Amino acid sequence: MAIALRALGRTPEARVEWALKFRLLDLSKLSERARHRAWAMLVAWERGRPAEGPRPARDKVPEAQQALRQVIEALANGLPDVVWMPETTWSIWPARRRRPGARRGGRVTMTTDHTSPGGIPVTPEAIVVAFVNDLNAVEADRLRACPLKTNGTTCGAIFLAARRQIYCTARHAQAAAWLRYQPKRKEKRP
Repeated sequence: MAIALRALGRTPEARVEWALKFRLLDLSKLSERARHRAWAMLVAWERGRPAEGPRPARDKVPEAQQALRQVIEALANGLPDVVWMPETTWSIWPARRRRPGARRGGRVTMTTDHTSPGGIPVTPEAIVVAFVNDLNAVEADRLRACPLKTNGTTCGAIFLAARRQIYCTARHAQAAAWLRYQPKRKEKRP
């Protein structure tokens, strides 16, 4: 059975949500086509433009997934993460002019320039930088880990919070409210 890998998304929030799901994906269960698609999406996210050419034999998708997993788990739990970026050439393109009547203008675009006839491997460090840029665009403090503790274990599910959301699901919020209420309920009983 092939695992569906949905599109990366156009907005920073959609890309952050994609990364949260991608970090949990079992790459060994991906079909060859889905693995190529994952590589192409990571290259497009990293370089700011779609991938061209064939996928290399050593595409570094697992390394990118591991780097994303580490930074997401660290940031969600309030810890720092260190990423060493090898020398890379970046092209910085100026923003497009604002169209008449538009509320916002274009954005400065940064792309990496690589030319390789055998395909381009993903640079895990650049994927982390792209993730952090998108996370900053959607308010980085929205990335959270669920604090619900049941039977001595913490849920720890990582999610992108909406407004003042504390728990990963409504069910966990309700369970936490019940856990806070139970001691008060027992005190009131005669």
